[in-house]
Amino acid sequence: MPVVSVKSQPCSATYDKPSVGGRDILILFRNRFFGEWPEPPWNCSPPATFTSEQSNLDVADAVVFHIPTLRPSDIPPKRSGQLWVAWSMESRVMCPTLDEPKFMAQFDVTMTFERTSDIWVPYFGPATVPDLTRPVSPKIAPSPVVYLQANPNDRCGRMAYAADLMKMVRVDSFGLVHRNQTTSIAPGWRRRQELYRNYKLTLAFENSFAPDYVTEKFFEPLIAGSVPVYRGTEDIRELAPAPDCYIDACNFASGRELGRYLNHLESHDDEYLAYHEWRTRGFSAQFEKHIANLQTDPFCRLAEFVSASVQAI
Repeated sequence: MPVVSVKSQPCSATYDKPSVGGRDILILFRNRFFGEWPEPPWNCSPPATFTSEQSNLDVADAVVFHIPTLRPSDIPPKRSGQLWVAWSMESRVMCPTLDEPKFMAQFDVTMTFERTSDIWVPYFGPATVPDLTRPVSPKIAPSPVVYLQANPNDRCGRMAYAADLMKMVRVDSFGLVHRNQTTSIAPGWRRRQELYRNYKLTLAFENSFAPDYVTEKFFEPLIAGSVPVYRGTEDIRELAPAPDCYIDACNFASGRELGRYLNHLESHDDEYLAYHEWRTRGFSAQFEKHIANLQTDPFCRLAEFVSASVQAI
């Protein structure tokens, strides 16, 4: 479930109409999103043109900087009246420049997963809804729990916690971390879905704890029909589709205690199936409100913000 679409080539040609009024808003991507250029929507209202052609820098109404991959050489002199956008899907723990006041003072707009951002871009949206309500497939894996962690980045003790948990319950681990399976899982959303749907439970451990930082690690198992065993921010309570759709590791004193509970669920199907009842009952009122507020694509919401700012000048 990608947060944004990306492609390797520039997303538009040069822009020839610098005058404001009766034209598309021009938004420039200054640097790549982990090696790729974003692929924004083409039908925003108000009309907007998105480009990665750097020759448009001086005429762009707004410039989007992807903070986690931003280099000092990517920061140009700022044109008067131009809006600078700080964009990040990484936590402040993993990307500490987001917490540097002097650095962030350069930017006029924030675009992150944090609900306090000017443009809120969480790891879910309206496109997530149909997948969440699909019927759950039979669980055919030999173990009750699956774990897929390839990245060793760990700012919250998740590796040690997972190791303790794995002493108490059978966990099939396919990633580089705590690997105990020989099968390799190819990169990509589809392959992860094929894996998760066979397991009752999926370990969904974030790389760091930060406000509103609920990533694809939580939503992908839900979409696949597996119950996430979540370890991350306490804000999960306000961002999950339903209060009983996941198991919160923070409710357990240790990984071993959590492991004992997962073993209990393995032999008590009625209690396990209760974690799927929300799929027919429906989303919480709060999640419904989130989805309603996210109906417009985040880049189109950015275009609206930029358009209003340009007209106010």
